[in-house]
Amino acid sequence: MDIFRGDTFIGDIIITKDGVAYDLSGATLFFTVKASALSPDSAAVVRETSGEGGGISITDPPTGGRAALTVAASVMEKLIPNKTYQFDIQVVDLSGAVFTVETGTLSVLADITRRVSV
Repeated sequence: MDIFRGDTFIGDIIITKDGVAYDLSGATLFFTVKASALSPDSAAVVRETSGEGGGISITDPPTGGRAALTVAASVMEKLIPNKTYQFDIQVVDLSGAVFTVETGTLSVLADITRRVSV
């Protein structure tokens, strides 16, 4: 997926299991971006969670398996243009089970306009 360095990133997360919406009641979601999948989480350049103050909001009703992801522009500024990063989205459900629901790469494009005010 191509993204622009410094742009606010907004995305929808849809989680299903066997074709049915996954119940996110009591679950915690994680969105992690790293230079390498082998790097420790402490080396992640982007870390968002559905915990308090995180950039992931589970959409009502939680039984619908949907969440909204927002990563602030100030966080996205840390990404280096012309570099590719690895990401994943994980769910830890109410029982403590861990599921990786999506993985992929983010290709960072240079932003032309760097100002954020007039």
